[in-house]
Amino acid sequence: MAGILDEIAAFLQKDQAANPQLAGRHPSDNADLSALQLAPHMAKGLINDVARYGKQAITGQVSDKELLPQQPLMGQAKAIADAAGSGMGAALNYQVPSLMRGPRSVMDDITMAVDAYQGARPGLVDAVGEPSVNRVEGAGLLGSMVMPGRAGKIITKPESIQLPRQIETNFSTENVSDKKFLAPILDNLKVDAQRIDYQKPEIYLPDHYGKNALITMVDRSPTNTQIYGVNGVEFKTPQQVGGGRDYMFDDINSPSSVFANEEGATTGILNRKDQLGDDDMLIIPMEMAPTSVDFPNFAPGLHMRYAQVAMSKKDKKYVNELIQNGGDGKLIKSVDQTPVLDFDIDMENPDKFLASLTGPQRKTINNVFDMVNRPSPGQKKDGVRQVDGALSNTEMRAAVSDPEMFNQESLMQTNNVGLITGGKVPSNHMTYNMGMEGQGLGVLNIPREAPPTAQDFLPELFTRSKPGYVDSQDAYTARMGVRTAEINEGLLKRLGY
Repeated sequence: MAGILDEIAAFLQKDQAANPQLAGRHPSDNADLSALQLAPHMAKGLINDVARYGKQAITGQVSDKELLPQQPLMGQAKAIADAAGSGMGAALNYQVPSLMRGPRSVMDDITMAVDAYQGARPGLVDAVGEPSVNRVEGAGLLGSMVMPGRAGKIITKPESIQLPRQIETNFSTENVSDKKFLAPILDNLKVDAQRIDYQKPEIYLPDHYGKNALITMVDRSPTNTQIYGVNGVEFKTPQQVGGGRDYMFDDINSPSSVFANEEGATTGILNRKDQLGDDDMLIIPMEMAPTSVDFPNFAPGLHMRYAQVAMSKKDKKYVNELIQNGGDGKLIKSVDQTPVLDFDIDMENPDKFLASLTGPQRKTINNVFDMVNRPSPGQKKDGVRQVDGALSNTEMRAAVSDPEMFNQESLMQTNNVGLITGGKVPSNHMTYNMGMEGQGLGVLNIPREAPPTAQDFLPELFTRSKPGYVDSQDAYTARMGVRTAEINEGLLKRLGY
């Protein structure tokens, strides 16, 4: 216990003037910032009283010596304490009567202090307003020292639970496609999968007030999932699917990595963090459309694994030639059609081969399989024949998507929160060769009913959009470049705080 107190004491012994990084960045910063004295005052009071009465509980003697000297409250800090009344006095002074009456755990008395603060908080709000209180809490002053119940959720390590292998059904076209012919196909789809469920703590965003957050893209794939087969066709080797919003929690395949991307994009993100002068930076991924899973290796990988078992030799040769020639001019003009010269459905190590391709090449593979699954009348007239052993892209997307996200409305939701803590680290991601050091924190819990979205974090980029609707051009703009947002009063207000 003494070691913990000494460590916290050393930190709080530093000059506790108002944080200069907060000054000038918020609308009410012309107020008397002496109110920020409340946080270190309260923290010091807690440590002094735990040390004082803790000694009495052990030795029977009460020490009047303060472990940390405290200065009298001044300015708005004193006004707040006076306005809040006895409730704030209890929170500031911490008389800790329990230790005087008999032995109890330190956490019991910290809990008492937290209760006292929560009882006094309405008086604080009346005295200086909700934004000012949020700012003090969010700066990490009150948030970590006198609200440990909330702060504990931030540092709690998410648990991962291995789910049993099972056949998944009940897929639908909701929010995916308005093509009626797909409804019975998805109704009958069966995916043999084994997944990991991540138990994520809730994140209270005002605790991170003043920090910057990277708002970046993430596809709808699950993390650390094995797909063993589709529609009764068992693959020769399982399709590993790893990525998506929960990648930051995957300590099995990607320990110490919070996000993966191509090396150039990773460098750009880390350069932005350095330009902002941040030692660490939040990362809040925005979830893309159902088609986002077309880009990674596992999309064409699943097509190939299905065809290896379900397709005849004659059909494999036909499909191989189409893919090698970029669709041979038969694909619709709006999709990728890039030649993949050495493609072979039955190659021994498809994952290694797919990792060497470009995004357009991987999408071309998907598009050819989708075309021969159900050629259009025009394509049939052009000589394309239907192949029974090929999956459609819709079936592929359902199989490789996170079940919780496949039918999710496309609003660019922002749910997970991670923390970038360092530089580049090796990546075990199947598509992206570079990771960023950091950890997953949890999932956002906001007061309003509607989910948080990229529009909340980057409103200046969504001029054509509105709540419940994302314009495609706005979505494209938001995906380009390195996008960051500050956790400030405007953002918190938009999220309902």
